[in-house]
Amino acid sequence: MFPCKDIYKYTWVSPDGRHKNQIDHVLINNRFRNSITNVRTLRGADADSDHLLVGIWIRVKFKKQYIHKLNTIDRYDIEKLEEVNIQKDYSRRICETLKVQQTTNTNDVNDVWIKIRNSVQQTAKITIGIKKKKKKPWFNKICEDAVQRRKISREEWLKDTYNEERTAEFSRRRKEAHNIIRCEKRKYFQNIMKDAEQDFRLNRTRDMYKDIKGDFKKK
Repeated sequence: MFPCKDIYKYTWVSPDGRHKNQIDHVLINNRFRNSITNVRTLRGADADSDHLLVGIWIRVKFKKQYIHKLNTIDRYDIEKLEEVNIQKDYSRRICETLKVQQTTNTNDVNDVWIKIRNSVQQTAKITIGIKKKKKKPWFNKICEDAVQRRKISREEWLKDTYNEERTAEFSRRRKEAHNIIRCEKRKYFQNIMKDAEQDFRLNRTRDMYKDIKGDFKKK
């Protein structure tokens, strides 16, 4: 439906790089057919597949919904408090902040509570910071480098898919990245299991469940 260059039409490349076909399409309800403005393959997207990513541009006017935002609670990185230097720095900063707030010069309990709460929160943000969640904590620098090498090899292969050397190099980099990511992921979970087993032997049940809680949920 949308005219474009041939390089943006094919969605699959054969392993030898000689055959290119359009086997992936976009299905949409007839009601929203006029909402599509463009459809083409996105050659720059690295999906680690012999299929190219198909992009669709659609313009639809939706009904506005009002969503009430919930108050989120910041979770501080309390594991840093296990270090002696950070403990001392945290205690010193809280004492200095409470002196500035002058919590002893008022008889209002609510006012004292607000000052203490703000002092603790401000000191925690400065000293230990907010704990950031990582969806894939096992994805380390080694995995990033392997994916970057695969991406560079893929870009070179897309410039000339008929080149056997580039095809072989891209295939090698794909296998290399896949093996490295799988190996690093396996090592990460093995370390978690070792720590959990050690906590179990030492009757540290709370620490055991804390270690495995965020990594072995049902998906």
